[in-house]
Amino acid sequence: MVEEAEPLIIDLHLRSIKNKTLFVPLTDPIMILYSVADYVVNRLDMSPKLYVRLPGMQSTMLSVKGAAVHPIVIFGAAGLPLMVLRTPPRIGEEAFKLYSYLAKVIVDWAERNEFERIVMIDVKPATSEDSKVYFVTEEKLVEKIAGMGFTPYSGVFTSEASFFLDECLRSRVDAILFIVESKKVKILLDAYRKRSPEAVERALQSVAEHDEEAVGNAIKALSKVSGVNIPLDRLPDFIKEVSEALKESIPQLARRARPSTFGIA
Repeated sequence: MVEEAEPLIIDLHLRSIKNKTLFVPLTDPIMILYSVADYVVNRLDMSPKLYVRLPGMQSTMLSVKGAAVHPIVIFGAAGLPLMVLRTPPRIGEEAFKLYSYLAKVIVDWAERNEFERIVMIDVKPATSEDSKVYFVTEEKLVEKIAGMGFTPYSGVFTSEASFFLDECLRSRVDAILFIVESKKVKILLDAYRKRSPEAVERALQSVAEHDEEAVGNAIKALSKVSGVNIPLDRLPDFIKEVSEALKESIPQLARRARPSTFGIA
């Protein structure tokens, strides 16, 4: 007796594009990575190409130039070997548990459509004035990525990246996780450790200026490993717009950002 198999859709139009990269920005307490994805999507003139239905995910919708966009979307542009997965900028604990299923669906899709790699980016508090970009990848790629100027990371991480790395290690798709240091994240984390409302308020005012350095470093890392040129000429104006929006969101940031939202130990 032949078991019924779930039907699969193969996107044949992607087969002709070589050296494909899927960028997966993770969540962070001050939306640095959401800003990275937003900048890349807009700067490269990407549009929604695929929607992912994930039962149980919170009902957060996006709007792009007045048009409603599903909460889990893959953006791309014609002939471009880089695509971007967009998910809600903030997720609750229940939604976080769904990332195991989401990672499997995404990696299976990427493998069927012959993607070379999935690049994830996370953030951690800066440890020095010279913000570094760390990486975690498969053993076969360590020497290559280190040769690009990135620093190997040693430590524990509990972010959504663990789900994607696990799935990629069991597939033909390479996995690369970049961990970008952020001075703004350090300011916020230090304030929460002091357990002082006044310190947190001051930190949030600083965070509202956003972290252009971290956003820029993340974009440079993605550009270097994917081979896709992502101009940074519009980044200052973009950061200014994001900062204005963050200033209006300080009360929400105060309620949601806490030490447990930093996935890097």
